[in-house]
Amino acid sequence: MNSIPLTSVYRSAILNKFINNRDQLFPTSHGLSPKSRTTDKPSCVVTGQQVGLFGGPLYTLLKICSARAAADEISRSSGTSTDAVFWLEDNDHDAHEASSVWLPSQGTVKEFSIWDGSNDRLSVCDRNLSDSEMQRIDELLTMLDGQFAKDVQQMLNNAYQTGTSWSDAFLRVITRFLDAWQIKVVRGSDVIASGSHRWLVEKDIREPGSIEALIATTTEVLEQQGLKAQAAVPDVLFFLKEDNKRQKLSLRQNRFATSKTTYTADDLLKILDTDPGRFSPSVLARPLVQDVHLNSVAVVLGPAEIGYHAQLVDVYKGLGLRQPNILCRHSACIVDAKTKRDLVKIGADPQFFFRSWDEVEREIADAVTRETDLPNVDDESLSQFLAPYRTAAQQIDPTLLKSVDAAGASIRSTIGHVESKLKSAFKRSHALKFDRARTIWTSLYPEGSPNERILPLAVWMSRIGFDTLRIIVEKICDGSRNQYIIADISQIETVEPHAE
Repeated sequence: MNSIPLTSVYRSAILNKFINNRDQLFPTSHGLSPKSRTTDKPSCVVTGQQVGLFGGPLYTLLKICSARAAADEISRSSGTSTDAVFWLEDNDHDAHEASSVWLPSQGTVKEFSIWDGSNDRLSVCDRNLSDSEMQRIDELLTMLDGQFAKDVQQMLNNAYQTGTSWSDAFLRVITRFLDAWQIKVVRGSDVIASGSHRWLVEKDIREPGSIEALIATTTEVLEQQGLKAQAAVPDVLFFLKEDNKRQKLSLRQNRFATSKTTYTADDLLKILDTDPGRFSPSVLARPLVQDVHLNSVAVVLGPAEIGYHAQLVDVYKGLGLRQPNILCRHSACIVDAKTKRDLVKIGADPQFFFRSWDEVEREIADAVTRETDLPNVDDESLSQFLAPYRTAAQQIDPTLLKSVDAAGASIRSTIGHVESKLKSAFKRSHALKFDRARTIWTSLYPEGSPNERILPLAVWMSRIGFDTLRIIVEKICDGSRNQYIIADISQIETVEPHAE
C-alpha cells in the first residue's frame, strides 16, 4: 500500500493545527458548575456513525477499526485495558441520509433511496422497514455485482426484513466486523431512553444560553484561525419530541418554543422528570452525553466531525470535563483489480484522479493533443501560399484572379474536409483512453469524492468478499492516521475464500 499526505486529499491544514495545538488555541477555563467525569466505568475509545443503508460508506468501517487500533495502542502504553466502542447515533431524524445509498449504475454511480418522504421528523430509531421499503431494497439488491454478490444479497435479505428497525438492520450488516474486532455497541437511543443525559438537559433549561454562549465563543476563535464552523450554534442543545416528531427548541423571551408550542422552563423540567427520552441531543450535545456516559479517553472522528468537536472545547472546560483526545480516523482509497489494470494501461497513478472529472478530462485531452501532431493550416498560411499565384495572374491576365481565388476556396474546402476526418479519427483512436479514464475516476473518486465516502460496504463485500475487506481495513489501520492510504488489493494477501 502507498500513502500520500491526507491534507492533499480533503483534510484542511487548520484541522491538523487544531488537533495538534488544542491547548494552545484554548488556554482558558470558564466557570459553569462542574460535572465530574464518571470514573467507575472502564475507559474507552469511542467512534460513532448514523444508520446507513447496506452498511453505510466504507469510512464507517474505517472509523470502527481505527477505534480498535487506538484502544489497543492505549492499552499497551498504559497497561490498563481500554475498550473500543461504536456509538450508533440513531436519535437523528435525517431519514434521507439513513435510507440512501450510492450504487454503480450504467458506468457511473447513482444515489438511491428507500424512503418515500413520509414522517420527516421521526427519529431513525423509531423507523421500521415497511413493505414498500422492502420492495425498493429488493430492487437495489439486483444492482450488486461481483464474485460474492449472491452471498451478500443473501446476507442483506436476512438483515432487511419487513418490520425490522432500520437500526437493527444496519447493525446486522456490520455485525461480523464488530465481532471480529471485539467492538462494544452502544445505541444512542438507549442512552437517551435511560435518562443518562438528564443532567445536561436540566442545565440547559435552568441556565438558558450559558452553554451556547461558550460554544459561540469557541466558534469565534476557530473562525479567526480559519476553521469554518461545522454546526450553527443553537438556542437549545436538545430537540423535543412532540407527537413522536423531533422538534427544534428555540428561546423566545425566556420561554422555550417549538414550531407549535411554547413552554416555560418548569414545563420542560416536568417533561424531563417524567419522560427524559423525549429530549434528544443535537450534533453539539451528543459528544457531551456520549463522553460522560462512556468515560471516553479518546474519540475517533472524520474530518467534518473534528470541526464541530472543536467548537466544544470551552464547554468541556466549563462543565469540568476533560475533552477526550481527538484522533482523525484512518482514510483510504481502495483500488480493486480492474481499476489497477486500467491504471497500468493508461499509465497514471491513483492520485491523478483525486479531483473533478472536468479537470481530469482536460488534462488528458491536453496530453494526447501534445502527443499527436495534428496539422493546422490557417487562412494566413494559405494566403501566403496563394500569394505568388495571385501576383502572376495580376501580371499576366487580371481576369485569372477569379480562377486563383476559386482554386484557393477549393483548397480551403479540401483541407477542411481532411482536417475533419483527421480529428474524427483522432477522437475515435483516443475514445478508449477517455472511457477508461472515466471508469477509473468513477471507481476512485466517484461524484468528486473519495470512494470511501460514497460506495457502501455491500458493494465492496460483493466485489472482494467480507474477509478480504476486513483484512484490507485492518492493514490500513495499522498505518498512520495522518496519511491517505492507497490500498491496492492486488498487493494484499488473503486466505479466506468466501464472504457469507
